[in-house]
Amino acid sequence: GVFRSDNGELKHNDLKAWFLSRGTIHQFTSAHTSTQNSHVEHVHLTLMGKARVM
Repeated sequence: GVFRSDNGELKHNDLKAWFLSRGTIHQFTSAHTSTQNSHVEHVHLTLMGKARVM
């Protein structure tokens, strides 16, 4: 499978080894392009909005 993330915290060598051990490809989106990650960004904003209401 493929796992996509931004260029944030998920660059650790242990995580890279974990993905490789499971045959997963880890791809990074381009910096400062939230449109490449728009679905996740939308879900995150929705969840944060709901949490604020609580």
